[in-house]
Amino acid sequence: MDTAIRQRPRVWSTVSVEPGRAFNFWVDVICAELIELEVRTGDPESFDAFLRQMQVGPIQLNHIYTREAQEVSRTRAAIGRNATLNFELVYVRSGGLRYTHYGKAFTVAENECVLIDSTEPYAFESAVGTSGTTLQIPQGWLRSWIARPEEGVATVIRDATPWGGAFLATLRALSTQPLEAIGPADLISEQVVSLLRLAMSPAVDGKRTEGAGRRFREILQLLRHWAHDETLNPDKVATLGGISKRSLHAQFSAANTTFSKELMSIRLERARRHLSDPLFSHIRVSDIGWRCGFVDASHFARKFTERFGASPSAYRRVTLPHGGAESSAIAPSVSDCRSQN
Repeated sequence: MDTAIRQRPRVWSTVSVEPGRAFNFWVDVICAELIELEVRTGDPESFDAFLRQMQVGPIQLNHIYTREAQEVSRTRAAIGRNATLNFELVYVRSGGLRYTHYGKAFTVAENECVLIDSTEPYAFESAVGTSGTTLQIPQGWLRSWIARPEEGVATVIRDATPWGGAFLATLRALSTQPLEAIGPADLISEQVVSLLRLAMSPAVDGKRTEGAGRRFREILQLLRHWAHDETLNPDKVATLGGISKRSLHAQFSAANTTFSKELMSIRLERARRHLSDPLFSHIRVSDIGWRCGFVDASHFARKFTERFGASPSAYRRVTLPHGGAESSAIAPSVSDCRSQN
């Protein structure tokens, strides 16, 4: 079953650890639950820290606090042993971090963030009482939103621009609220990467993103905009994109995928998000399928189960506190929805 179902936070703290073992306990937790690092501190005997962690869609969200200053490094040897293909988005709530990464030296101060490539070495020093949030983002998933995220790595994002300010406000909200109240996971993860792309521009959206890759992303955006239309087909998308049908299929072939596969993926992800969103809890499962472009309820149920390992109804029962209202009097029927449109 998809990891989005298991949205329960996990917590590790040195408070309950016996004196003298707190620092070693902390290093073990970080290496096992976050990422393999080498960590040093000047006062290991009185070390105090905590980690609160939860999966938010494809993103792993981590709230971290350390009272003592640290020197931390990610080495080539560690990468060889644990080559998790993630980007780490690091937001500082209090304190500060001094980094060396991608051949750059830079400081991340309070209410600033930076994107780090975990497949390349880095080192940082933390100030006393540093707290913040790290988001571990799968590289493949982020590249489906941002063509070349590595072009924004090691560039500190500040609130000097409107989109930088909006992005940092979102990270600040994630960093200050309890994980239990984080909200719809997929909606939050998509909001984060959408704002990240805007905040990092023009670094990741310059001339090098033009050409075939850019055209393919534009086609995918058309699919996202029109996925609710049950009659959507390659002819319609080609017309909307101002290209030939043959060129359309060539774009998908070059990306090692197909029109049907990508459209199905977009519709299923949208349905999953609606099924786990309390704002849609009064909408019947079959009507959510229709809103996402599925004409036949049984076809929707079969495809959803194949993708996520649970039927739409079962997925909703697990992800929503009250399991939704399949027979609510206020739930509009498919015919009602169509008549409203």
